[in-house]
Amino acid sequence: MWVNGSSYTVVSRAQDTASNQETPGAGNTFTFDTTAPAGPAGVNVGDPGTTVLNLNWSPNGETDLKDYRVYRATFSGSPGAKVFITNVIPPGTTHQDANVLVGTQYFYHVGARYTAGNEAAGAEVNGVPGA
Repeated sequence: MWVNGSSYTVVSRAQDTASNQETPGAGNTFTFDTTAPAGPAGVNVGDPGTTVLNLNWSPNGETDLKDYRVYRATFSGSPGAKVFITNVIPPGTTHQDANVLVGTQYFYHVGARYTAGNEAAGAEVNGVPGA
């Protein structure tokens, strides 16, 4: 059983059809990680008076952060209806959403994801282009 936060070493070796085996190498060590990173702080929708919505947030600052994932929905509190629209690679902390309709309210979640794939959901923010 894998234990979160524990390190494991995996060693492999090849064997041919005559059952000859190579000498195993040192192996690869990894840490089993199921903990989600901290979500980005200060997520904001700026410039709502234009035909685009500009999202920005404070950097997460964790060293094994892979990316930020931006989701959009057209109604609040809709984790099942949110749609992934892009990922932003650190040190980036902005996204301009130009695929919006003027006068329509949009709800965004910006999550942070580790290289291991664990993702933290961010707080919900909203904006209306052209408002």
